[in-house]
Amino acid sequence: MSFLVGIAIGVLLTLLDLEAIGFGLGGAVALLHLFLAPGVGLGLLGFGIKSRRPKVRRIGLALILAAVASFWASGMWLSSKISDSKAAGDALCLALEECRRTSGRYPQHLQALVPSTLSAVPATSMGLFRSIPFDYLPEPDGQDYVLGFNSTFFIYCARSRSATWRCDD
Repeated sequence: MSFLVGIAIGVLLTLLDLEAIGFGLGGAVALLHLFLAPGVGLGLLGFGIKSRRPKVRRIGLALILAAVASFWASGMWLSSKISDSKAAGDALCLALEECRRTSGRYPQHLQALVPSTLSAVPATSMGLFRSIPFDYLPEPDGQDYVLGFNSTFFIYCARSRSATWRCDD
C-alpha cells in the first residue's frame, strides 16, 4: 500500500513542480525534487540489495517508480496544456482576422477586440494556479502580428498570420 501512496505522491509533486519550473522562482526547489527522488531511490535500492534489507529495497524501488510515473504524467499533462493553449490561440487569431477585415489592420492590443469581436480575451492554459495571458506583438504597419506563450521555462510557442504554431527553446 505504501508503494502506491509513494507513486501517487511523486506524481502529484511533479505536477506541482512543473508549475514552479515553468512559471516561478520555485524552479530550483522543483529541480531539486526531480533529481533527488530518483537519486535517493537508487541509493536506497542499492543499499537494500547490498545489506539484504527488503524493506529498504521496496522504499527505493517505490521512489524510482514514483519518479518515472511522475515524469510520464507531467509530460502528458504538459502536452495537453500546450494543445489547449494553441486551440485558444487559434480562436484568438480568428478574432484578429475579423478585426483586420473590418478595420484594415490588426489592433495594437488584444483588449481592443473586446466587446466587438470577443466577450473576453482568452488566456493560455499554461497556468495551474493563475491565468497566463498570451503575448501579442503587432507589426508597426498593422499587417501582421506574433501571438505566443511560454509553454515551459525553456520553450516558447508562437504563431503569426503568415506562419503556424512553432515551439522553440
